[in-house]
Parts: sequence; structure tokens; C-alpha cells
Amino acid sequence: MARTVDPARHEARRLVIIDAALTVFAEHGYDGATTAAICRQAGIGSGTFFHYFPTKLALLLAILELGTAEVRLTRRGAS
Repeated sequence: MARTVDPARHEARRLVIIDAALTVFAEHGYDGATTAAICRQAGIGSGTFFHYFPTKLALLLAILELGTAEVRLTRRGAS
């Protein structure tokens, strides 16, 4: 039987990983950051990381997409 996914919990875990990545990227740069360091910062195992993001690049793209969405919302609110 397949596990039921709680969308709110899934998104919360995803954001924890993104937040950890932002911290590690700020400290070490993208090239110096490792998925292991991001996992340590987020307090998760590598399997959890790769469940949410197949690669470090996919994580970076998710961060950029999130930032772009926030800018769009800010612009709409200013109009």
C-alpha cells in the first residue's frame, strides 16, 4: 500500500532543505557546497535530500524559482 503524502508537511520539509542550502551556499559558494553539508545543516539523511531534489542543481533551480515567485508577488502587491 502506498504511503499518503501530507502536502503541507512535504512543502515544509522542502523549505527546510532550501533554507539549509541557502546557508551552505552562502558559507561555501555553490561549488564548495556539498549535498552532505546541506543534509547536515537540514538535519536529514541523503535519501531524504534526493527524494526532494535529484541533484544539487535541481535544488539551486528550486531556490531561484522560489525567489522569482516572491518577486512577482511583491510586484503585484506594489501595483
